[in-house]
Amino acid sequence: MSSIQPGDFASIPGMRSDDAQLFSDAYQAITVTENWDNMKNFGSDPSETSFMFSNAPFLTDIQKHMKMMDHHSGSSYGITMRNMEFIAKHGWDVFVGKF
Repeated sequence: MSSIQPGDFASIPGMRSDDAQLFSDAYQAITVTENWDNMKNFGSDPSETSFMFSNAPFLTDIQKHMKMMDHHSGSSYGITMRNMEFIAKHGWDVFVGKF
């Protein structure tokens, strides 16, 4: 089990500070909007293949709660959300271990 608290990306060795801020922002938005199950199930519908181009209502809800949304390019948003999807599907400890 990781000694790093879930969502504390800044404490992960090797994590760049700007990535930690963007990841933390998304993590908090997903938590506040209670969308971890939706993140876990993303892609189960064949029409949901891209976070960048998805119109899924739960993603719009998450984006509205992301304070740093305007700091993202399409690519950085996609990468951030893929990392959140990984956490949803495999857990925090596995994410920290793989990072």
